[in-house]
Amino acid sequence: MADPVVILNKSISSQGMELEVNGISVEGLSSIGIPGITKDENDTTTHSSEGYKETDEGLADCGTVEVSGNLWTDDAGQTELRRLSKPNMGKARFVVRTPEQPRPPAQAGVPQPPEVPRLAWSFIGWISAFSPEPGEVGGVVKFSCSIRISGGVTEDVLPFEP
Repeated sequence: MADPVVILNKSISSQGMELEVNGISVEGLSSIGIPGITKDENDTTTHSSEGYKETDEGLADCGTVEVSGNLWTDDAGQTELRRLSKPNMGKARFVVRTPEQPRPPAQAGVPQPPEVPRLAWSFIGWISAFSPEPGEVGGVVKFSCSIRISGGVTEDVLPFEP
């Protein structure tokens, strides 16, 4: 009899991702963006360039994190997002985390998948948009929120906790 085929998946499941604002967990979310990075391009081409355009990298921009979910008026995290969306509320500390990645119970002769650590992205940002969405007949009221990152993002690898 052939050995069972086991796929050792290193992918990170998004189910259970977390968002914190000023240390408060935001609940009811169905989509949580992850910070990225783009860089400006500076044209350094001169009259002495040899037929090719020359460039240097410019300033980095970590962009905007988009989140959305079901509008919960009694959730402290969503209340903090709504508060921060008002004029002149300033910046806040945000953290996006991937969830713990469960491992199946060990079985004799079956290799265990690799331990997948959690990732966390921490940044300072401000709410550039908070928009409740129209309620549909028989549906629930949802919202979307844009968090504009100011400065850099710190990415941390959190230790695996079995």
